[in-house]
Amino acid sequence: MIDANDQVLGKVATQIAIKLMGKEKVGYAPNLATGDFVVVINSKGVKLTGNKDTQKKVF
Repeated sequence: MIDANDQVLGKVATQIAIKLMGKEKVGYAPNLATGDFVVVINSKGVKLTGNKDTQKKVF
């Protein structure tokens, strides 16, 4: 579980990617799917740096 409150968007995305790949496990192997499920809480409180909140377009 990751708490995204008052954290920068890129840092949260990196934490999520590491957990999904399973890189923090002792038996990590890049050719195996050893990742976990990830739950992000307080995602409304994530910080956006620069002009991402006004210029970024999602299609």
